[in-house]
Amino acid sequence: MGAGQLMKRKGSEFLSTEEVTELTEEIVRITESNLPLSDGLRAAATDVSNLRVRTGLSQLADCIEHGKTLDEGLVSSGLRIPTYLSGLIQAGARAGKLPEVLLQLTDHYRSSQDQSRQIWSVLFYPLCLIGLMGIVLAIVLFGVIPELNRIYLEFEVELSQSTLSLIWFSKIGWQYVVGAMVGALLIAILIRVLGGSASWMQVVATIPGFGKIMQWQGFAEFSELLRLLLMQEVPLGESLRLTAIAVRNANVAAVTHELANQVENGRSLADAMVSSDQVPPHMIPVIRLGEQNDKLPDSLRIVYELFEGQIDLRSRLLLSILPPVMFLLIGGFVVALLLGLFTPLLSLIQYLAF
Repeated sequence: MGAGQLMKRKGSEFLSTEEVTELTEEIVRITESNLPLSDGLRAAATDVSNLRVRTGLSQLADCIEHGKTLDEGLVSSGLRIPTYLSGLIQAGARAGKLPEVLLQLTDHYRSSQDQSRQIWSVLFYPLCLIGLMGIVLAIVLFGVIPELNRIYLEFEVELSQSTLSLIWFSKIGWQYVVGAMVGALLIAILIRVLGGSASWMQVVATIPGFGKIMQWQGFAEFSELLRLLLMQEVPLGESLRLTAIAVRNANVAAVTHELANQVENGRSLADAMVSSDQVPPHMIPVIRLGEQNDKLPDSLRIVYELFEGQIDLRSRLLLSILPPVMFLLIGGFVVALLLGLFTPLLSLIQYLAF
């Protein structure tokens, strides 16, 4: 693929969440200043490092100079903004609250990015320890154990069952482990390819500890994105469909599509949620209360804060529990390895000494 084709293909893609966040932040900053909009956009374009955001700001300035409003420029310019953002911009413009809507959206994206960093920080320490333990185990299996086994055979040392097991594992057993890992990887790929992203995220949601965090993050994003649209008086069915496009968790997106179908067929959002086994049950009463009192956006904000609190609590809990648990597991592994490998060697040294 040539360079021109590659640029064309890249340019046809929608802006990423990070790019949308940077773009909307610049627009909000300019609208809150006293600068003329087109001049502010061009000045911001010179300070932005991201090529697509810089190009987008320049294109938006061109649209403003040709007499278009900000919302018209955002929607009709060469910017490849996501469908959800396009719908939200138009709704915000109709309500005369576009800067406020963009500010709220920026706050949401920043909060979502903070949540993602918090989640991955939970996994970073265990993954590093597992990787380090794997390297040490490989060195022991393929470097230390064969050499010790040669010494034991040469001096006809009687070996314990644990030592024999380690020698067997270094010769044959590791192949079964690698085979099992490859098999698990192939199954995961099949689920991802054949079942799609939604099926894959359902599998991820079953991972102890971490899976629930991913599910909560998806429904937190669902709640906040839906609230922003409803605040601009976008009909519930349309809001759900736009939210389904925007939410990043594929399983939550699939659930949202189904909720939209049922709402458009006359069911309430709470009743539609009851029929789905993927919706966390504790959010349904809050949604139902909001619908009954005609305060659904307020209820969605409560649900968002509820999930945000759960994510924070579970992340802190895992961060406090995982390090000592991993330390105990690795410590036990090291002790068992040392006993199995070097107990016969100590016996041999004592035998030779006398």
